[in-house]
Amino acid sequence: MKRKKKILLTGGNSQIGQDLVRFFLKKYIVISTYRNKKIPFKHKNLKQIKYNFNKNIKVPKNIDYFIHLAAMTPINAKVSKKMLIINKLGIEKILMQNINFRSIVLISTFSVYGKINKKIINENQKPYKIDYYGKSKILVENQIKKYSKKINSNFLILRLPGVIGNFQNKHTFLNKVLNNIYNNKDLIYKNPNSLTNNVIHTDTLARIINSFFYNNKPKNKILNLCSKKKEKLKDIIEFIKNKFKSHSKIKEVYMKKDNSFYISTQRLTANKIKIINTKKTILKTIKFYQKLK
Repeated sequence: MKRKKKILLTGGNSQIGQDLVRFFLKKYIVISTYRNKKIPFKHKNLKQIKYNFNKNIKVPKNIDYFIHLAAMTPINAKVSKKMLIINKLGIEKILMQNINFRSIVLISTFSVYGKINKKIINENQKPYKIDYYGKSKILVENQIKKYSKKINSNFLILRLPGVIGNFQNKHTFLNKVLNNIYNNKDLIYKNPNSLTNNVIHTDTLARIINSFFYNNKPKNKILNLCSKKKEKLKDIIEFIKNKFKSHSKIKEVYMKKDNSFYISTQRLTANKIKIINTKKTILKTIKFYQKLK
């Protein structure tokens, strides 16, 4: 009988992590790490390990794939030099065990670009005024690349924009919009004519990672993830309101300075990465909300 492949997924107890765990449990054995609380469900193919960045962690040696999601982020801590130190320690605790992963995926962030001052962002964007969180992720990216070369493995670094999924939160702009409109709360937002595709759904993220594990392509790449088609912000918000049949009062504020940007899909297309349109991406989470009623 063919052995099921094993995935080590750090940060599996986060909202993004739980969506990924559910996806990968369909085909893999998942070793998921947590810091304080375990994932609140059980599965025969799920093993959970406590993972404190300041302490050593013992991981089974026969792991096939590694997804590094865990990090100290601006959501759970104040941005400071401590963030740089802790995130560096976190990845070192895994890599020092010298596990020969077949493939490694790092979940990175657009914070590596610092303050964005261009309308279109691609992977060649030069960093500008990066904070300690962005610096920590660049450091981890470099560690992953170095380790992959050492063990002759393949890596994929995925820089994420705003992430939505099968969860509710208020940590990013679009998640706040979804939450407010779903709950019929009033909403004020800036620059309605701004173009954006700066969102990815956890289901799309999981499928991209799974394809990389299965096909070993695209290997040794850094990719900015996003949705396929840029849309005006006002059209996105109107779309959400109509789908929820919400009574929220929406107020638009026009600013002279517009710091918005959208993401180039050129490298994703060149590497045959399958992404979906912005509204279809958002619709996935709208359907999750609708099931809550």
